[in-house]
Amino acid sequence: MSSSDYTLMRRINHINCCTTPVYDCVKTTIVQNTGNRISSTTPSEYLLTPQKGMVITVTIGKYLSLDKDTPVICYNKEATQNYFEADIYKYVDFTGEITLYNLNYISGIFVNPATYVISTRHGDQEFDRVRDSIFQLYQKVYEIDINDPNAFFNNVANRVTDVYKFLFGIDITTTSDYIKEVSYLEGKVNSIYEYFFDIVLTPENTQPGFDPNKEIFNPNNNQIALTDIYVKISQLYLYFFGVDDANIALKIV
Repeated sequence: MSSSDYTLMRRINHINCCTTPVYDCVKTTIVQNTGNRISSTTPSEYLLTPQKGMVITVTIGKYLSLDKDTPVICYNKEATQNYFEADIYKYVDFTGEITLYNLNYISGIFVNPATYVISTRHGDQEFDRVRDSIFQLYQKVYEIDINDPNAFFNNVANRVTDVYKFLFGIDITTTSDYIKEVSYLEGKVNSIYEYFFDIVLTPENTQPGFDPNKEIFNPNNNQIALTDIYVKISQLYLYFFGVDDANIALKIV
């Protein structure tokens, strides 16, 4: 499957999770009400480790009109490719505590604490029908389960492997130290930045606001923060090939 196919499915690929509050980072909760859709941002960062069959409990805005079994989407505020869908199990209006269950359709890589937005999904039936049709198409024609929670990560891993082989002529999957894990792959991506741009990526030069005295680095000078491996590899594709890696399938043989 090409990476453009994965891009099409990225927002309809999902997962289930458990969460651990990490630390308070924002003391105001943003609530938006557009028509029948309600969105609220967590006032604290959470470390989500999605796994099917689990439930999550986080805190959002207070006194919202949220009912049991209302479908919602929960996404990383700064990296919206990381998200999942769920149903509301319980909402305590005077504390803002919300418990989600029936987690499904995960997309993304969840390795860092983040602020999340929870938004109701009223009126998305047509979208759901299209998604289900595409899932069935790929299952029947290509025998690929694109609802597999590993699909997004596998696509990112392939992009890292392809660009590394293109630039250095090395297939990292055949090396003795190869591990198909985020930490290993991100290390390879970071080494590309160090080799070509003479910079060691750190929170100080990649995370907005981490150090007010330093500007974030981006090889394309487009102010996009290199917050995770997906953004880093996408910006490399943009720099070397002039396109976002989500729109092409680079295959090196």
